[in-house]
Amino acid sequence: MARARGFNRENVNHFFDLLERIVDEHKFTADTIFNVHESGFTAVQKSLPKIVARKPKAPEEKTHPDLKIGTPPASIVTISDTRYINSDLFVEWLKHLKNHINSNVDIKVLLLLDDHTTHSKNLQACGFARKNGIVLRQLPGHTTHRLQPLDIAFIGPLRTYFTQAQETFLRLYKGDKIYQTQMSKSLNEAYGRAATVGIAESAFRASGISPVHRHVFTGD
Repeated sequence: MARARGFNRENVNHFFDLLERIVDEHKFTADTIFNVHESGFTAVQKSLPKIVARKPKAPEEKTHPDLKIGTPPASIVTISDTRYINSDLFVEWLKHLKNHINSNVDIKVLLLLDDHTTHSKNLQACGFARKNGIVLRQLPGHTTHRLQPLDIAFIGPLRTYFTQAQETFLRLYKGDKIYQTQMSKSLNEAYGRAATVGIAESAFRASGISPVHRHVFTGD
């Protein structure tokens, strides 16, 4: 119900009014528009009863060196006390993003966010973004299933490929268990299959984000 109420003509038109203005003002192109998404992955799958995960003790450090083994290229690995993203981790990720994109106050990029509080109420993140040419734009609440590119065409395949990588691991190493420190390799394999140009183009096109196309939802 929340999604049905959130994704309506008024909210969508208002979002695209702002998006069109921002894109036109800064002359954003496909290679300067980004999307961020938080998603959880588990070592325990219903269809894979032999996969178990040991619950680690509360971390005394921000990361564990074994968690970095086999991660996708240019990844950073950090741990929060709750095991969920928080405002500090989002700022750390934002700084990591800045290191890999060409943005400054003169050459700006657009970063689309959902309404997670680590984004929407993060003053430190907003200040860092403003100083480094990262224009933050929040998606309307309860619309990410239609307006968030990563939600539309990337997370689903990534989860599927992640599960397949776990199944392959168990077939190759019969009797072994998959622990959290081994998940990075499965994620790397899944990411390599899901992070394709075709999927990215499809995601941004289907959401009407790039190229900007507010009438992509006309039939809804």
